[in-house]
Amino acid sequence: MHALLATISLIICPIAISASLTADHQNFQVDLKNPVFERGVISTDQGGVITAEGIRIQARKIAYTNCIENGITVRRIKAEGDLLLEYGDQAFVGDKLDYDFTTHSGLIEGGKTHVEMWFLGGEKIYLQEDGSYYIVNAYITTWASDHPLWEAHAGKIRINNEKLLSARNLRFKFAKLPFFWLPSFKANLKAVKKPPIRLKVRWDKSLGPRISARYRVYSWENLDIFLRGDYRIGKGGGLALETEYLAEDQLTEFVTRSYGSVNDKSTPIIHSPEEFRLQGLFRTQSLDDRTHVHLVYDRIRTQKMIDEFKSDDFEIDTKKRTRLLVNHLEDDSFMNLSVQPRINPWQSLNQELPYLSLGIRPFTFGSSGIIMQNWTNASYLDYVYAHDLRKYLHQTHAARLQTNNSIYRPFRAGHVTITPDIGIIGIFYNNNPFRHSVGQAIGTYGFLATTTLQRKFSQFEHIIEPYLAFRGLTKPTTSFHRLFIFSIDDGYHRINALRFGVVNDFSFLKTIDPPYLSADLYAYAFLGDRGQLSTIPRLYLDFTAETPTCFATLGFAWNSQKHLIDRINARTSWTVSKRFAINLEFRHRSRFDWRKANHDNYILDVSRSFHELLQSPLSDGRDTLLGELQYTIHPLWTMHVAGHFGWGRGDEPSYHSAKVDLYTTMITGWKLRVSAEVNAGDIRFTTGMEVIKY
Repeated sequence: MHALLATISLIICPIAISASLTADHQNFQVDLKNPVFERGVISTDQGGVITAEGIRIQARKIAYTNCIENGITVRRIKAEGDLLLEYGDQAFVGDKLDYDFTTHSGLIEGGKTHVEMWFLGGEKIYLQEDGSYYIVNAYITTWASDHPLWEAHAGKIRINNEKLLSARNLRFKFAKLPFFWLPSFKANLKAVKKPPIRLKVRWDKSLGPRISARYRVYSWENLDIFLRGDYRIGKGGGLALETEYLAEDQLTEFVTRSYGSVNDKSTPIIHSPEEFRLQGLFRTQSLDDRTHVHLVYDRIRTQKMIDEFKSDDFEIDTKKRTRLLVNHLEDDSFMNLSVQPRINPWQSLNQELPYLSLGIRPFTFGSSGIIMQNWTNASYLDYVYAHDLRKYLHQTHAARLQTNNSIYRPFRAGHVTITPDIGIIGIFYNNNPFRHSVGQAIGTYGFLATTTLQRKFSQFEHIIEPYLAFRGLTKPTTSFHRLFIFSIDDGYHRINALRFGVVNDFSFLKTIDPPYLSADLYAYAFLGDRGQLSTIPRLYLDFTAETPTCFATLGFAWNSQKHLIDRINARTSWTVSKRFAINLEFRHRSRFDWRKANHDNYILDVSRSFHELLQSPLSDGRDTLLGELQYTIHPLWTMHVAGHFGWGRGDEPSYHSAKVDLYTTMITGWKLRVSAEVNAGDIRFTTGMEVIKY
């Protein structure tokens, strides 16, 4: 029937349509029900569709004019009633349409459209030839209904063909009540990286109710700017400015968080308007991925500001430090630069002003098979202490030069591979505790012996890898008592440690996602000078099990010298079903498990007595239980529970915290969150509402 109607319309007005095809080489399809032709106008009030390149018009009433008036070609469509316009990749609905095919522009009265999660409309929408449009007496919202919970109004909103929105005098309304105003607003409607609006209400036992609001005030191309307000009855208010920049090629990112308190009621004696925190992160890399730059900064006026605006989306993970890292890699060399100044006077910090490392790629001496590796670093280190510690501790600073040189060569003896190595570490300090320059030299030696035994069974494959790893250091030329200890790279001591163990791997066959098991059972034997350690003081087990729905790890250390469990790290993550998942972790530390950045470095154990270590903060026996679970109560309701429980920390009381979050997705992409958080001596209730992409 539609094909017949189109054929009838072509027969009625063959001259006009032929002229349009000749003039613009543009294909038109006119599909009208019961059309009427009069004076060059084809019309209907019973519905129809007109399609051309890049445009489709559908309405109940359509009048299509295609003729020549006073020597000028006129091709115009007027439509109304159940109007739908597809204009490029954009869809519009409205009351009336007047579109000119000659100028490729038009007007929609009472029009509406949407871009991603945004709904826009207004009194009139003017369509432009380049695909852009602007709206008069406009509104914008994320609510699809005719009575939105929130919306923003402007006299004119313009959206270009890249979906970049610009407006002036933007007025926000929530539940029909004015609550915010912006003199100018720009936004990239396609770049929905963060919720544009977020509201939270939290109740703290100590400070009472807290209200937070976060608004995206500017979004243009690759830059977003947010304003955040925060107010607590028991403390006062605060404001934050946040910026986020991400280049189109994803190679450069710049994020800032700037916060300042307006009126701090929690300190009645000192009303300081200068409480602030400035955070930032910048990273970039070269196109060839050889050069990486990473910068973070965190200027905090006082320590109490750390807990201000404490929110998951506010932290940048600066670790409260300011640091610049530059890494560059060539085919045969590398360079690492680190600069870490202290900008918060209340912190104790090892300043790197700067720290530069250079190295060359390991190379082989001719056909000997001997491989040599070399690297060196130069730095000026300054360990500074917080203000309240300076009268008790002296600052330590020194220029430091270090070189590491070693050679190694693998040998094959049957099924066993043995790789011996030998090297030297040389360090020069221009200052020490006695205000003299000093040098340090240490010889290194060792070997690694490994073999692999493998066998396949009908259901699984078993791989056994026994190994021996020996590491030795000669007696340093200078005792560590005569050096500044800036880090683990300064405190050397004579040691001879042999690690021996066996790794067992089980891989199951004939399944799409086979389970996997791995166990590493090992121990260290200390030879010669070993302080108060026995020959084999501990036994270790590292175990991993993995299936498509479950992951479990276990790190276990048995102190055979003191006959107790030194360390347990046990964790399991289990997706029980599509609706339920759980994560549990248990940590145990005995008071003989010293707090070390590297638990495989035993210089501390052989150079210090047990009594000395037990009296220091390095002895920190404790037990910790962490738990998380997530349960989908209903397709629109999700519950998340997290708990943290600790005990057994000397004379300190047990501590605990728990948090329950309920999430639900409301109409048109609004997500509601209700939380209850319990800490030792404090209870917090939080409700939050935010816009998400739906």
